[in-house]
Amino acid sequence: MHDGKGEDQEPNTAGVDRLSELPDNVIHYILSLVSTVDVVRMSILSKRWQRMWYSLPVLCFSDSADFGKSKSTKLCKFVGKCFTLRKNDLLNVTDTTITKVMLSTTYSWSRTCSWLRLVAKSNIKELDLDLPWLRKHRFPLELLCSKSLTHLRLSCVSFPNLHSASLPSLISLSLESLLLDDHAFHNLLLGCCSLEKLLIKYCHHLSNPKVSNSSLKFLEIGSSYAYDFGEMFRVDAINLESFICHGSRICCMSTLASCGKLRNLTFSQSRIKDQWLEDLIFRLPVLESLTLEYCNELRNIKICRSPSFKISMNVRSLVEANVTLSPVGHWKDNFLPVVYDTSWYTNLLYFLSNLDCSKNMDLRVYSEEALIFPDELRRAHDAPLPTVKHLKVTTCRSLMRNTDLQDSLFWALPTLETMRLDLRNRQF
Repeated sequence: MHDGKGEDQEPNTAGVDRLSELPDNVIHYILSLVSTVDVVRMSILSKRWQRMWYSLPVLCFSDSADFGKSKSTKLCKFVGKCFTLRKNDLLNVTDTTITKVMLSTTYSWSRTCSWLRLVAKSNIKELDLDLPWLRKHRFPLELLCSKSLTHLRLSCVSFPNLHSASLPSLISLSLESLLLDDHAFHNLLLGCCSLEKLLIKYCHHLSNPKVSNSSLKFLEIGSSYAYDFGEMFRVDAINLESFICHGSRICCMSTLASCGKLRNLTFSQSRIKDQWLEDLIFRLPVLESLTLEYCNELRNIKICRSPSFKISMNVRSLVEANVTLSPVGHWKDNFLPVVYDTSWYTNLLYFLSNLDCSKNMDLRVYSEEALIFPDELRRAHDAPLPTVKHLKVTTCRSLMRNTDLQDSLFWALPTLETMRLDLRNRQF
């Protein structure tokens, strides 16, 4: 029983403002996750938050804000007032500088260009613009002459008369649904000497563009069937490590093979041919992963890689897959025994699982041991090639465990109808 003094009673926390007790950096992080409209509205939650939004380093506006009737007019006034109140912060007159601005709207506001010119005078690091209506107006080219910008995303804008750009600190550039010709595109990239990541999607008026940048590491390009690029999309990026290509005609490139540091390669819905892909893979010595999706002109793919090579395929047009499994240094030195360990079989299992898109397969290995999966692995995993009907296996060494090999292959290919085992007395 209680003695009436309330020693065991929980303290009364009614009226305590817990939000105001949070550190500034925590409050800034929370508020940076929502739009500026919501930040202002959230200021009523705490006395301390009432003016906290003035010190946020982010201005974020979009049509998703709910202003009820006359939304365009009210949202325009709100955005304009925010730019007015934070003008000194944009111009670095105060200690609370703004580092990121995002504006996404379908409304045609006459004041937008003046806001963007104010942004161009600032030292922001990130800029994200999605302004479809701005195609009809002159894009403020001052925005493309910023020493501070590190990340830039432009969507649905136009600057066909771009003669020069200067973005020396820019690391990431995203161009989506732009009216952009080859000349403007070339001049824009010339001004991005530190660029590492470039994304180009659905940019109209590009006919034969060239990506030439020695610092570029990641490149993603995409087109729609209505707005294909021309016959040649040239890539000259010696330090490129990852390339992703979406679209029908945009991968007819003759210079991609010069990207000797390329490690990750993806083609999706691209019109590529068997021999072209085979030659490209052969010229990329450090390639680690290959992804092919809906490339319906592929018929017969030849791949010579170790099982640690990561591959993912969804190509239903494929008639036959020819695969040479070659451990590093395997046929270069016949005096060194090859050890087929757990790592080999695990990598092989996942490698073959991603090749299950053709009913015909030709596997080439140095020894039959390479394909005899351990019993414990078979019990723990599903068959990697459940749809392959016809298989040919070629080895360089005499078959000593023919029965074990057949048992392993019938587990790996449960619907197998025909199988042929060949011995080849020379290296592949």
